[in-house]
Amino acid sequence: MNIREATPDDLSDILRMGFAFFQAAGYADITEPDTVSMIETAEQLMGNNKALLLVAESDDQLVGMAGAVAYPFYFNREHLTAQELFWWVDPAYRADGAGRGLLMGVEEWAKR
Repeated sequence: MNIREATPDDLSDILRMGFAFFQAAGYADITEPDTVSMIETAEQLMGNNKALLLVAESDDQLVGMAGAVAYPFYFNREHLTAQELFWWVDPAYRADGAGRGLLMGVEEWAKR
């Protein structure tokens, strides 16, 4: 299992997993998914030093992703804090360490 930062070449798989995450998270009860919004979010996470979009890769196939942002802590703006936005692993790969690898990658980034 390889965990790495996402690139624009990964967008089609990021969208596929994003739609799966949307459905699994129950967001369909609130709104409909919007492809343009999802692409813009992914691009903003990839192009921002205070954000992160990781992907999990197995046998040259993307099987998971996690997104996070860092922002000034609302109780003390001098302190940056990080928050996970989403964390997804395709069901067939949930026992292969992808989820743990993504979480560890987000945590390491947040500490830096």
